[in-house]
Amino acid sequence: MTNNSVINSGKITKVRENNYDLLRIISTFAVILIHVNAFYISKMTDYASNLYWIGSAINIVTRFSVPCFVMLSGAFLLSNPKNKDYKTFYKKTFSKIFLPFIAVSVLLFPFAEINQLKMGGSLLAPIINIVTGNGYYNLWFMFMLFGLYIFVPIIIRVKESISNKSYCVVAVIWLLFAILNQLTTIYSMSYAFGVVFSYMGYFIIGNVIHENISGKKILSYF
Repeated sequence: MTNNSVINSGKITKVRENNYDLLRIISTFAVILIHVNAFYISKMTDYASNLYWIGSAINIVTRFSVPCFVMLSGAFLLSNPKNKDYKTFYKKTFSKIFLPFIAVSVLLFPFAEINQLKMGGSLLAPIINIVTGNGYYNLWFMFMLFGLYIFVPIIIRVKESISNKSYCVVAVIWLLFAILNQLTTIYSMSYAFGVVFSYMGYFIIGNVIHENISGKKILSYF
């Protein structure tokens, strides 16, 4: 459930924001469709067939889902002033995000070891991959998310120290860098940015949209 805090008569109450819930549901289905579609399209050899082009079209139109999830995370994590406290936020993140990730990694570890044995690789490879963030390709999102979460208290403190207009401008510029990074990846340019800093643009712009466009205040800043 997606909530937003509202102060009413001195009390903080949670208000459900159904539009964000709907967006999360749509993005969830899109992610599922990406993986199901990839399973079938990877087995196709006739690149001129209609089925291949349909699969490619599905792959394109569903790619919004991951940036959308990142924007949703930024929308609410960066809107909560309590998250600027390092100890409290990191403790909450450790219990809600990091521990479940460790549990899943432990469950997948035997399968990774078996796969290494079949391929004749090193049994240490799965451990090295986890440490370097290259293990379990289906969990890459979590490694990226950990990087974003580390900066949450810092971003909130910076946000509170500058004007809202400046914050919006920074968010838009960072989003442009995120888009540019996709081009640098495709064309192997030397100034490509890291994964975490690329998605940081989506993370911050999600917060800007939530706090400004939702309140119909964005036009007053430009």
